[in-house]
Amino acid sequence: MNPVIATIGMFDGVHTGHRHLLRTLQSQADALSLHPVVFTFDRHPQQVLHGADAVRLLTTGEERLSRLREAGTYDVVVLPFDTDMADLSACRFYETVLRAHAPLGALLMGYDNVFGNKRHDDFGRLRELLQRDGVLLISDTPVYLDGVAVSSTQIRRALQSGDIGRANAMLGYRYTLSGTVVAGRRIGRTLGFPTANLDCDRMSKLLPADGVYAVIVSIDGAEWRGVANLGAQPTVGGLKRSLEIHLIDFHAQLYGMTLTVSFMSRLRDIRAFDSRDALAAQIQSDIDQCKRCF
Repeated sequence: MNPVIATIGMFDGVHTGHRHLLRTLQSQADALSLHPVVFTFDRHPQQVLHGADAVRLLTTGEERLSRLREAGTYDVVVLPFDTDMADLSACRFYETVLRAHAPLGALLMGYDNVFGNKRHDDFGRLRELLQRDGVLLISDTPVYLDGVAVSSTQIRRALQSGDIGRANAMLGYRYTLSGTVVAGRRIGRTLGFPTANLDCDRMSKLLPADGVYAVIVSIDGAEWRGVANLGAQPTVGGLKRSLEIHLIDFHAQLYGMTLTVSFMSRLRDIRAFDSRDALAAQIQSDIDQCKRCF
């Protein structure tokens, strides 16, 4: 097998910083006449070590692999991450995983990337092993937005604060959630604004902060503007967190269909209104504001 240049990471979100790294991987592969390979994991290390709720992800596994493959022409190797792998030191990971896969000519590291169990504290020795084996170590530079280095952690913070614009800018695309339309209480219909209801409990990805959002909904390849309420419905006694979307000028049946919801901007907080009439008037105002977003 031809020598490779490899990079490794979780690549959650495949954001603008990741894509900068992947472009560097491709350009260095061309310059060094090496074959580019991306190593990633089937599960997030924090979820393996601390449970599924330890970190909410920006992309599903399928979305992540799709975006990785769209970003460049290189091999993607998905490593099964388990507690045994989690216990490997950096040097052991290099010797038993990376070198075992292919002859390494170069290793590209993200600006803040480390691997291996910190308990072994041997990441500093990795450079010595690479030099011993004639493997070139290359470090990439960060991508900044408003003076802050783009990272999956920063994107999660933006989403959790409701700053959709900042999250989308760091991602380089619109943040999405997908789900199947389930039966609701049909209260929106009685107000003149029927909604498609998605069950948040069935979603594995990180949910943005509660609020009312301008969204774009993809249905069978077509896109529709909409207003989404993410959270409770205090005016009508709805306590369960759900995602309810009113699609503007859409009148077909949606029960049982899978929708992909792209978040565009946050319109307002969720609040209780004095009456259903006041709620209906606010929804119409939200729709008018949503239309001005596009």
